[in-house]
Amino acid sequence: MPRLYESAESFIARKNSLKTKRAYSRAMALFGEMKFGNLPAENIFKNLSAYMKKANLQTAIDDIYTFKEFLSKKDLAIRSNRLYIAAIQSWMTNNGLQIPRNTSKEIHGHIKPVLDDKAFTHETAQKTFEQMNSPVSKCFFLFLLSTGCRISEALQVRMSNIDWENIPVSVYVDESTTKTGEGREVFLTTEAAAFIKRVWLTPTEENGELLTNRQRFIRAAMNKANGLVLQGIAQERPDEKSDGRLWPFSASVANRFIMKAIRRAGYQEKTKTGMMKLHPHSTRKFFRTAFGMAAGPDAAETLLGHSPGLVSIYRKLEHDEVAKTWLEHETALHINISPEARLALQTKDLNAAAIVELQGENKRLKQELGEIKLILQHVADGRYSINAGEVVKRETGEFGPHYLIGKPENLG
Repeated sequence: MPRLYESAESFIARKNSLKTKRAYSRAMALFGEMKFGNLPAENIFKNLSAYMKKANLQTAIDDIYTFKEFLSKKDLAIRSNRLYIAAIQSWMTNNGLQIPRNTSKEIHGHIKPVLDDKAFTHETAQKTFEQMNSPVSKCFFLFLLSTGCRISEALQVRMSNIDWENIPVSVYVDESTTKTGEGREVFLTTEAAAFIKRVWLTPTEENGELLTNRQRFIRAAMNKANGLVLQGIAQERPDEKSDGRLWPFSASVANRFIMKAIRRAGYQEKTKTGMMKLHPHSTRKFFRTAFGMAAGPDAAETLLGHSPGLVSIYRKLEHDEVAKTWLEHETALHINISPEARLALQTKDLNAAAIVELQGENKRLKQELGEIKLILQHVADGRYSINAGEVVKRETGEFGPHYLIGKPENLG
């Protein structure tokens, strides 16, 4: 019986997330480069189709090992290498070439990448925000901090996906843009909603015409692209009436203006792999930390869309419950708040160990209080008496059962 066949193109097309499609396309391009040399993309994919029709399990295993060696010479990040290998292996599996588990483990190895990047704190987020020069960068940055969305998800949000009348303001993240293939609802803080509505979506007069900054951005992008369109280098951009996206720009633009602000704020520390410790995805880490500490991990993970498979059955909270929890704790995500409130939030973020220590101290004090109450009850019942002079020792921390000096004479 002939095995099933799926081309590289159809395998990539079935992925939900645009980011995943791009990563898998890159994996295919690299695998094709290894097999056939540096060819144009259309030739790479044609050759890959011919390759897969003829491949058998042994050639698949041999090529995966060769691909691993090929990637090791590309000076790519560890996580990228693992992703590209997993993508090719998944494509092979879909074509009936199931690599044995032991071989797969050996290919992928057991070394985990060192992830020493950082989440934004309230202080670093505010300083980065202050270094942003344009309305679009500030509004988009607040949107990411408030919703915890991935950049790829945020860029696909349409104006029609936002309910400005809802309390809290809600945003629907379409299932076609998420990693899990499931849509979800997220919320805007009162801080983010007010700022975005005022700065990005409120019309102001310009040359006798009322325009929002969003409309101005689209027009500027269209004018900039016109020359490239005439040269056949770029495609024609939609105008402000036909472009329904809240954020009408690409992921490269979004990453660029966030990274520029991070550098201007002075946060240029790098990880062991050479990437910046603070980066656009750090907004999502900020959400998990700040909101998770305030509202609990289940609410944070539900809003982040981090509840795949069976775990979601237990973690997924009802809509009304999530909205109520959000309203109670959304200030944990505010960055432009009073210094006193920020200090309290930072203390909560950074001193989790101290909180545990205080909980232990509280337990100990409760135990001592219980002992004191028991002693006083015994005294009240006439079972014991207390040497009043010894009570002074309580100030030195020596209070305890040794204050009891025995039964009175009349209780023989």
